[in-house]
Amino acid sequence: MKASFLDYAACPKCGQPLLLIEPHQRGDEVVSGRLKCKGCAGEFKIEEGIPFFEPSFDEMTIKNFGFSWRKFSGIYENQKEDFLDSIWPVNRAFFKGKIVLDAGAGTGHQALFASEFGAKEVCALDLSSAVRVAYGHCRNRHNISVIQANIYAPPLVENTFDYIYSLGVLQHLSEKKTAVIKLSALLKKGGSLSLLVYSNELGPLVKAFISLLRGITSGLGLDLVYGLTFPLAVLFFLTGRLYRLLAGLSFARRVLPMREYFLYMARFPFHYQRNTVFDQLAAPRTHYFSIEELKNLFWGRGYDKIIVSNRNAMSWRIFAQNKR
Repeated sequence: MKASFLDYAACPKCGQPLLLIEPHQRGDEVVSGRLKCKGCAGEFKIEEGIPFFEPSFDEMTIKNFGFSWRKFSGIYENQKEDFLDSIWPVNRAFFKGKIVLDAGAGTGHQALFASEFGAKEVCALDLSSAVRVAYGHCRNRHNISVIQANIYAPPLVENTFDYIYSLGVLQHLSEKKTAVIKLSALLKKGGSLSLLVYSNELGPLVKAFISLLRGITSGLGLDLVYGLTFPLAVLFFLTGRLYRLLAGLSFARRVLPMREYFLYMARFPFHYQRNTVFDQLAAPRTHYFSIEELKNLFWGRGYDKIIVSNRNAMSWRIFAQNKR
């Protein structure tokens, strides 16, 4: 973590400031040591540049997504554009000078992009072992701190962040409203929050097929599930290429199912698409949101601007801005 993380770090148990104890530093990078709470005297280790805060989340989700991010850790062609598409209407210039939280950072690539776009500080938070992958990617950036923590009990000072994004996370959480409340409390006045979640407008046959596959794979070892994703990913990949070939034909616009989604995914390499398939099969819990559900999550949270947009007929993008 960077030494500047202490400026907005707080005990996840009582909210009091944290003291850095027995640190080993390389420049502004704190490589090891401990964080001690001024209030409840709780302690949290810093190991290999990452502060570890006590998780309280289901172990299967931690394990499965940690495995996923370790297997699929590369930066892919068009991934930066995919990130910006996920957080629309936010653009590169929006990040300039802002303090940013990546809630559910995975491999840390999006935190890298936020830093590259001009963010003043970026905190990349994840609960799984993916934090080690993220740290490897972000360690040389002067303004990124990677932390292992729970989104339900973030070790962060409230009213701190100008912008928070959490992409593909909320649909896998059991306490969705709690997560939105916790993230909202971290925003400054006038701050903004972006979420990306699965849409319930996905066809019922597709959802039933995914649920059937997930029911089969949920009891299997992750290495076996990873192996099974290969033939499915080949089919996924070839379908995208076929849709691309047929895209110019007028009848294709009317009859091809999930046309918008497959055409979008066809822009990405095979390994990225295999990652998408693996995430669908490995997630122990997935929820598909209606617009009404999303609006209820934000109702009464102090936002005066909420934009919900459809992304590729598969997901909802939510951009919400706090009252100033």
